[in-house]
Amino acid sequence: MRQKALLAASLAGLLACQNSPDGQDSQWTGVTTNPTTPGSTSSTSTSGESSSTSTSISTSTTTSTGAGTTLEPPPDMPGFDTLEPVPEGCEKIDLLFVLNNRGSNLLADQDWLREEAELQAARMLGLVDALTAEAANYDLHVMVAPQKPGFTTTADKWCMPGCDPVSMPCDVVPEYVCVEDSWEECDWALGSGKNFPRGVGASNALCPTTEGRRFAQSQDATFPEAVDCLLRVGHSGTGQEYPALTPIAALKPEMVTEGGCNAGFLRDDAMLVVVMVVNGDEGSPGTPEEWAQELLAVKGGYGDGIVFVAITESVGPECGDSERIRLFAEAMPNRVLGCMSAEDYTPIVLEAIDKIDAVCDKFIPPG
Repeated sequence: MRQKALLAASLAGLLACQNSPDGQDSQWTGVTTNPTTPGSTSSTSTSGESSSTSTSISTSTTTSTGAGTTLEPPPDMPGFDTLEPVPEGCEKIDLLFVLNNRGSNLLADQDWLREEAELQAARMLGLVDALTAEAANYDLHVMVAPQKPGFTTTADKWCMPGCDPVSMPCDVVPEYVCVEDSWEECDWALGSGKNFPRGVGASNALCPTTEGRRFAQSQDATFPEAVDCLLRVGHSGTGQEYPALTPIAALKPEMVTEGGCNAGFLRDDAMLVVVMVVNGDEGSPGTPEEWAQELLAVKGGYGDGIVFVAITESVGPECGDSERIRLFAEAMPNRVLGCMSAEDYTPIVLEAIDKIDAVCDKFIPPG
């Protein structure tokens, strides 16, 4: 990979972690660094670009037959810098994150949940950075759908009743922004992109996506800020979890067509990348094989139209015992599996970049 050495070095510090507080059932552990802003890592891509070191082609020659003879120059040819870029596989990627946002009603848990939320955001920002650095010409859509539906969070318990945004901060959750009711129906739907993350360790703000969309576009001037905001889902989710159903719900026709909660996110001519960071799945109905078929149906059954990255449990002998998400991933043609409790996510990120790059080269847009 063109940027592998650079990415490994830059992400190693960002994605490293320490042990969690004693006695806590933590899948991520202490954070020591701030998240990297998406797009802050620059790179130089030679794919589809002109070369600044190319030499010009001479338009005259001299032959020696006893006397110098100047030949007519060949017809004018376009220089390399005037040619249109040649596409290499896919040029567009729709990137969907399904993230663990599980919360706790225990007051003593809030500090380490905040740390876990920060670390999860940092790791995912690292993946977006790596994609941006690896292929700066990708046209990216980035959407985040937590594994728990709903707008209510565990932070409501600590800041309600009497939560008033004007008189903030809340004593227990100082970053929390309270609202009396949902902004709109989509805030409550399973699979809808989260553009106002609320709770412990969350953005607690309306993310700066253009025109209020529930996803960020790489062409937008506010793309780095929007992605940073979207990925900070926090750890205040309440109620039943449906990790496996979340991407399927997010991409069903009524959600992505005009008028749907995620309208405009899914493009026919874009490769789909689904990244799941979840403990496991005991709540979603169906089987892993059925989930895979439903997800593949989003791309008309075209296996090279999707890359599935699952960072979960039961990936190895020392990686938990919840295996349904792992089996979901193994039923997908193009997949990357990583252990959620790994101390360093850098190898997982680099493997994901390798897989995305390889499948992207094979991707054939419809039509």
